[in-house]
Amino acid sequence: MRKYVLWMLLLISHLSRLAAQTDTTAISEKSLEELMNIEVTSVSKKSERLQDVPSALTVITSDDIRKSSATNLIELLRERVPGYWAASLDYRKSDAYVRNSYSGSMLVLLDGTPMQDLISSTFSDTNFDLPLSAIDHIEVIRGSGGVIYGANSASGVISIFTKKADAGSPLQLDIKVAAPAYTNLAFQAGRKFNQDFSVNTYGQFNYFAGYKQMDVFNDASSMVKSSSTGGSTLITNRFPREDDKTAYSSFGLNSQWNASSKLTLSTNLHFNSTTAKSYNTSYPIDGSALVPYKGSFIPYAADTAFLVSDNKLRLVGNLKLNYSFSDQHNLYFRISTNYEWQHHAMGGGFDTKDGIIDFELQDDFELPFNTLSVGTNFRLVNYNIYGYYDPSLIQYIDPRNTQTLKGAFLQDKISLLDAKLNFYLGLKAENFSLINSTYYFSPMAKVVVKPVGSITLWGGYSRSYTTPGYNQTNVEFNIFRMASPFSAYPGQYSITAINSPHTKPTSLSNFEAGLRIQASEKFYFETSFYRTTIADGVVNSPAGSIFKHIPSRVVPGRYIDAYYYGNYMKGTNIGLETVLKAIPVNGLELEFSHTWFKTDLEYQTNSDFDISGLPQIDDDNYPTVPSHVYRGSVSLDLPWKLKLNVTALFTSAFFNRFGTVTSPYEYDKQRFDPLYSDEIFAYKNENVFGQNSSRKVFNFRLDKYMLDNKLDVYLYGTDITNEACVESVNQFYTAYPRQIGRMLGAGVTYNF
Repeated sequence: MRKYVLWMLLLISHLSRLAAQTDTTAISEKSLEELMNIEVTSVSKKSERLQDVPSALTVITSDDIRKSSATNLIELLRERVPGYWAASLDYRKSDAYVRNSYSGSMLVLLDGTPMQDLISSTFSDTNFDLPLSAIDHIEVIRGSGGVIYGANSASGVISIFTKKADAGSPLQLDIKVAAPAYTNLAFQAGRKFNQDFSVNTYGQFNYFAGYKQMDVFNDASSMVKSSSTGGSTLITNRFPREDDKTAYSSFGLNSQWNASSKLTLSTNLHFNSTTAKSYNTSYPIDGSALVPYKGSFIPYAADTAFLVSDNKLRLVGNLKLNYSFSDQHNLYFRISTNYEWQHHAMGGGFDTKDGIIDFELQDDFELPFNTLSVGTNFRLVNYNIYGYYDPSLIQYIDPRNTQTLKGAFLQDKISLLDAKLNFYLGLKAENFSLINSTYYFSPMAKVVVKPVGSITLWGGYSRSYTTPGYNQTNVEFNIFRMASPFSAYPGQYSITAINSPHTKPTSLSNFEAGLRIQASEKFYFETSFYRTTIADGVVNSPAGSIFKHIPSRVVPGRYIDAYYYGNYMKGTNIGLETVLKAIPVNGLELEFSHTWFKTDLEYQTNSDFDISGLPQIDDDNYPTVPSHVYRGSVSLDLPWKLKLNVTALFTSAFFNRFGTVTSPYEYDKQRFDPLYSDEIFAYKNENVFGQNSSRKVFNFRLDKYMLDNKLDVYLYGTDITNEACVESVNQFYTAYPRQIGRMLGAGVTYNF
């Protein structure tokens, strides 16, 4: 690590001297002081200065996006946002977190519309495509979304804002290619018809066929480790057909109409589709057996692998109304929808069509010392599950379901001492009918102190909830099934993942404190500390915690041995995020950040099942999120209208797994060790991917501007030192570990 830091310091020193001699326009369109005074809307859903907000907030501007080498949203966020972490399963599939290792607590919005996957209560990054050039800016709240956002925003909110007609050129075309096998075509166009009405459109086609199977399986037959001896054996590749080609396409249309001096109407429409093939696996009844081992029996089933169409669609739309009664009174209303059509690999595969219709109303009005925000929201949620590969493998208690999410909130901002001291107090009540009929209350209290204009201190407390998904509250998933060998339980013997019948939302209580210092136009510093207490965490029970011979809730007369989804995890997350930004000379911009994160999770008592025999969670040796993440970037203006941007990311060790379950990979069978089996052979511990793995990621982009800056020709690279690695796996959704690697390419952008 030390040699990389020294190398970076030497490079910065040399580039500083070069930039000082360069007579060009600075990389930054604004000074650092101006950037800290930009208006943001995510924290309270009304405009306020970034310097004044009572939250840790990262803003990714269109200028940041322009000089980035990122080819998709996940790469961009991991490169730019402290506290954000993503480990890739594939080019567009990742396990992503903000300030947490708990899934489902990060809310993603597109122009204000929530985009939660209702099956797992997370954001499906594989079912989202958007040209980065169409994004005006992204605001990332690192920490609780508070009473304004409520459910599923407990650790972060990612708000993506697309460009309006007056934010870009009348027409922009972007073409880029890269090895291995990447092509991207994108456009963005805007037009102001008059002072009151404007329209912006964007579109993209994205093709990728670059990441292959692991090197050991590149040939039709290979020598691999044997499950029976630990030595080597010759096998034939089970996955010979192409499953690495993915085509994404997207289109969007936004409009804004100033109907009067008081009323503004805006619409946003987004559509994307994905066409791909993928291997699914299942464990059929035929061939299942109990295998003797050391005087006992273990379940065994030979799985089946088959290639399927893994196609996805998403439609996002909203209508927003802003009415200003006066400078002190504003009304905001939004109706939006997010519909998703997806294929899921679990249980041999099934398809879902789910969506929301969301209504939101917020009224903001100012009093002599107060700014009150009162709001309510109502969300109609629909699940539609169909197309099972084998209905006997995965069954839903209520496979077609309509539910509601209802909420109301009150927030008060109290300003004292000429706005140098500001208190924020709020309370939200919410109910999700999928869980129960109870209303859960989320309080919030924060303070912002500005002793002088260049220093801001803030801190406070908030409590938020994360609602479990449909897969965690409504399912019986048969991991293994065969004719029962037990005379006391005739019929079928089944090992099944089910949900606890009394599951409730997970509570996350956040204590935060932060400091921002705008020392000059050349230097900015911020740091934030947080401590999050998790209660009633919903996770899958680990191997060895099977609850014996309980009746099935779906099939009368069947007995099952069950794994549980339920509230049996608690613990704490603590962390510290530090950011330094500097423009030492004209044309040179530097940024460095460090994130320290530690989690301490344990099992909590649950009346639905006995947890006394469960092994403790070992977060020290198997952290899902790295304890340390270092980010650095250098942006430089060079002679001849050249601009260079270099970013680097270093992490400590992390360990990816499905929930709390570790599943080694059996090379000769080309499958993951099933969740229900014992680890018979000690060598299996060597085949757990991502174990104690650290990461170094280097990216670059070099731009050459011509024709009065209308034409931009560039070279770029992502993860350029990575030849091939398996960063993350999920054995329910990947048939085999897939390698990710570097991309090197070139592109052309033209602004008409």
